[in-house]
Formats: sequence, structure tokens, C-alpha cells
Amino acid sequence: MLLESLIQHTEHTDTTQAYIHDSGRHLQAVELGPLGVIAVSAEGPTWPGRSAMGLAKLNEARFEQMLKDKGGTDFILNDPGMKKMFVPVITADCKLEEGYHFDVSMGPLKCPVVVLYGTKEGHDKMKTKITADSVGSWLQVTACRSKSKIQTLENDWYIFQDAAATEKVAQVVLDFASSL
Repeated sequence: MLLESLIQHTEHTDTTQAYIHDSGRHLQAVELGPLGVIAVSAEGPTWPGRSAMGLAKLNEARFEQMLKDKGGTDFILNDPGMKKMFVPVITADCKLEEGYHFDVSMGPLKCPVVVLYGTKEGHDKMKTKITADSVGSWLQVTACRSKSKIQTLENDWYIFQDAAATEKVAQVVLDFASSL
């Protein structure tokens, strides 16, 4: 059994995961579904903060300066190859995030949602932190609340940059898949 066909998972932006949520609702409308959605370090699809960020409108130089000022991406910005590969992806993520709008008319997702997020301040200069309130809306957009859960990790939001946190996510995914 291919786990990827059962569970949608990504650590891109929270909006990428919100789009996955919406894709799941479209698939379920024609009875194709996912069996579950796993969101890691992602505010819920109805989080109001995404449209107010203003990052998508920055020109290339200002966007890169914002990344430098924020910190946490120095390993990308200091390597020309990594910079060429990842800065356009981060820019596109910001544009997706700021342009995303949750469509309530589609109704809730008809599968459980498992959300994992770190409770510590980020190791970036801005000390970015995902809050319980911002992830809580994941449970509001699923019809399977009793089978859904939000799990905190003793980590910051850079979960996949920490081996122990990554192992914890893998265990949660395995446990979730085994319960289906």
C-alpha cells in the first residue's frame, strides 16, 4: 500500500497545506478522496494572518533582504546554487499564501486531520512561533474531529531541521496510517 496515496503531507507553507486540504475536498466530492491529511508547522486554512503579510509584493532585492533580516535561511542565501533553486520557491509560496482564500461553500473535509507543530520560538531572528490558536482551525474544517488531533512537539517551527522532531513526525504518520 502506498502511504502517499492515502495521506497528503508536506512541510511547505501552511497555505500549501491549505491547498492540499482544498484538493482533498474536491477529490471527496467525486468520491476519490484522501483518507487523511497531515499538516506540519502550518496554520489552519482559515487563519486570517496570511493575507496581511505583504511579502508577495516585494521586489527581488527587498524579498532577499527580508529573508536575511528574518534569518533561518542563511544556508540558502549564502550558496548561489541553493539561492537560485529555493528563493523562487519561497517567493512562490508567499504569493500562494497571500492569495489563498478558504472556500466555505465546499463544506468540511471528510477525513481526519493530524496537525503537528512546535511550541518553541523559532531559531530565526524574528523568533517565529506557530500558536495553538492558529492551528486550531484545522479541527474546524474537518467532519472527522473525533479522529483528528493536534500534537505539539518540543521544537520550533523548523521541525524537519531537527532529527528527533522528524522521527516523531514519522512515528505519528505511521501510527495514523496504521489506524486507517
